[in-house]
Amino acid sequence: MANEISRHILSFVLVLLLLSETVSFDWKKPCKSFVLYQHNIAYDSDNTDNATSATILNPLGLGNFLFGKFVIFDNPVTMDQNYLSKPVARAQGFFFYNKKSNFNIWVACTLVFNSTQHKGTFTIMDANPIMEPTRDLSIVGGTGDFFMTRGIATFKSDLIQGMMSTCGEINLEALLRLSRHGRGYAFLILRYSGIQLFGSRRRYLTVLSFPGPRSLADYRHETA
Repeated sequence: MANEISRHILSFVLVLLLLSETVSFDWKKPCKSFVLYQHNIAYDSDNTDNATSATILNPLGLGNFLFGKFVIFDNPVTMDQNYLSKPVARAQGFFFYNKKSNFNIWVACTLVFNSTQHKGTFTIMDANPIMEPTRDLSIVGGTGDFFMTRGIATFKSDLIQGMMSTCGEINLEALLRLSRHGRGYAFLILRYSGIQLFGSRRRYLTVLSFPGPRSLADYRHETA
């Protein structure tokens, strides 16, 4: 009994120490923030070589807002508004029109980076009310330089030529997250600290706070 109480006291003291180490960091400052431009050219039966998206399911005819239309895309992503600029990534995914009262789409895509600046991916999934001047979409994960990324991608349509061609600005603000797995347990990075029970009679002090912004390389080194 005395040993159990001692372990609880020690765990509590360790948690307090961890909290005191992380309290001075700024949670709001992102680890990554930059602007990209996504270029979409819809397939119209005459532009096979240039098209970057295609409709695979036509609207159902329920209203005037393309309800039910399903589009798949593989769009180039550049650092400026020039479609002919060298791509730094590809936006690959799909979207569909899901509202009968106005134009609204739901989008899921992965930005695949393979440039000298960045390598890896991150995934965006959220509603995209395209009639709004700016839209905030959730970044739900990533790999490589964007390992376990969470954040917001702010979309803005800069140029729309009919229904066939668009240039959209993506303003990215992402917080890096880190996870580690091994020996039947894992710890995830969240905004609090605590004690978690893993398995029978074994307790691991689980650090669940990521006090960034810091480079992911630092955390890989520290948690190795």
